[in-house]
Amino acid sequence: MQALITAYELAPETYKGFVAMQIAVLVQDFQSPKEARPWFEAGCKHADIDLGWPWILRGANLMYMEEFDAAISCFETALREDHDLKDEAYFNLGLAYRAQGRYEQAIDSLKSALQINPAYEEAINALAGMDNLPETFRLIAEYRKNSGEIH
Repeated sequence: MQALITAYELAPETYKGFVAMQIAVLVQDFQSPKEARPWFEAGCKHADIDLGWPWILRGANLMYMEEFDAAISCFETALREDHDLKDEAYFNLGLAYRAQGRYEQAIDSLKSALQINPAYEEAINALAGMDNLPETFRLIAEYRKNSGEIH
């Protein structure tokens, strides 16, 4: 690990983001998302080469820590950047919205991912798992109201 930190310190500014992201992923995998957080932040701060992945990975790390609003902000930033990973950003945005119970927004985001990449298997599966979810919740609420559970 110390070798990577030294590489980060010695790297030219244009490569600091790349090195920081490598460290972030390793720290996340072998230590914890919390300890990886500053490395993801550094990777995004120096994201000169790759404008999509740093924000997407940082957002995913925040989702591990259940910081969904911050994750959504990262995915939205990734969507504003110019890169070829918009489908991945929309997919992760959809997962964050789903985790917050914002199902309509989750469905819209997953559909946006599929508009970009119709063969995106994970987005297809996530969307299929949400089929008729808003209607299901409406019916549950109606049932509870009619059965006297809700006053």
